[in-house]
Amino acid sequence: MATQLGIYDKHNKDDDLHAIVYRVTGKESIGQLTEKEAALVIRELVKLKGGRAAKPARDIPPGKKEKPRHRPGMISPGQQKAVWYHMYRLEEFDAEASQVSRADRLCAIIKKWLHVDAVARDPFRFVTFEDGSTLIEVLKKMVQYEETKAGKKEVQGNRNGK
Repeated sequence: MATQLGIYDKHNKDDDLHAIVYRVTGKESIGQLTEKEAALVIRELVKLKGGRAAKPARDIPPGKKEKPRHRPGMISPGQQKAVWYHMYRLEEFDAEASQVSRADRLCAIIKKWLHVDAVARDPFRFVTFEDGSTLIEVLKKMVQYEETKAGKKEVQGNRNGK
C-alpha cells in the first residue's frame, strides 16, 4: 500500500513511510512494530489512500468492557449464567450477609468439588465444559438442600407457635 502511494523507498530509512511509522508509534523501524502498532500504521495508510479504515476486530469503545470469548472445550456462557443463577439462589438462604464475596464462595466450591484452582477475578478460567455440568448439578443440590432445610424450619416454627 505504501508503494502504491509512492511513500516507500526500500533503500531509504528516511522515506515518508518511516516518518508515518515514527509519528504513529514512536518507533523508527517497521520490524519493531507490534501487531497493534502495525494496524495503526495501516489505518493511517488507508486514510492517505482515501479509503475508510476498517476497524480492527479487537477495538473496544471507551468505557465498555471486553466480553470474554468462549473457548472451545471450556465452560460455555450458558453454563456460566446457570452457575451464577444458583449462586444467587444460595445467597438468598443466608441468614446474615456473608463476609465472603459471591465470587470467592464460588471459587471455594470449584476447588472443593472440581479440584480445580479458581480465582475470584476469573473463576471459570480452568473449568471445562464437563466440569461446568458437574458444577451446575452440585449447585442445584446445594440449593435443594437449603430449600429443604428452610422448609423444615418453617414447619417447626408453625408447630411451636400453636
